[in-house]
Amino acid sequence: MTDGRTLLALDTATGACSVAVAAGGVIAARLYREMRRGQSEHLIGMIEAVMAESGHGFPDLDGIIVTRGPGAFTGLRIGIATARAVGLACGTPVFGMTTTEVIAAGVRRLSDSPVRVLAAVDGRRAEPYVQMFDADGMPCSEIIAATADNIAEVITEAPFILAGDGCDRAVPLLPRAPLRRIDVMPDAAEMALLADRRRASGAGLSPADPLYIRPPDAVTQADAEAARRAKRGE
Repeated sequence: MTDGRTLLALDTATGACSVAVAAGGVIAARLYREMRRGQSEHLIGMIEAVMAESGHGFPDLDGIIVTRGPGAFTGLRIGIATARAVGLACGTPVFGMTTTEVIAAGVRRLSDSPVRVLAAVDGRRAEPYVQMFDADGMPCSEIIAATADNIAEVITEAPFILAGDGCDRAVPLLPRAPLRRIDVMPDAAEMALLADRRRASGAGLSPADPLYIRPPDAVTQADAEAARRAKRGE
């Protein structure tokens, strides 16, 4: 992306709420708060604060980036709905990134040398969501809800770093130990920089469609009523 173009990134997919503005390839402002609940009450205020600190107005935005999953169902809905609302209000396109690629990008940028990264996300269920990335940051597996039976599908012989807020859930499932583990959550600042690099290279960005590896626990009232009717044989 060229200098002078501005991206707003936001994440509420896991146990944190973060917002960042990148302009010309650098982070102009960032807010990061760990919270398991309450993102809906804090997100708009954090966006307003970060935009004010960055010195950019909403009409300046070239794009809005949001984590689209995997993650906590409620958190994903909050982030995506907010990003779409802001995009609609200021006529700005909205794009999505997977939670795993944001985690992997942050680990690679801070590593001393290129290395594979197994990103693990705590989806608030028994199994973590995992995906392997190669030393160039490209995904080399699908995102799966990992179990002791299927995690070998994404583990390679090469050394790897285990990273993400799902490390505790992933470690007992691993067939071998990682080089090291980094317990981190996705950061909107990392997402903004990754999006900026992709735009600068001419690579496209994905739509902000939610990515649910498994059906959500939550159901709508209509779905619940339909299930009750089916159970009664109506």
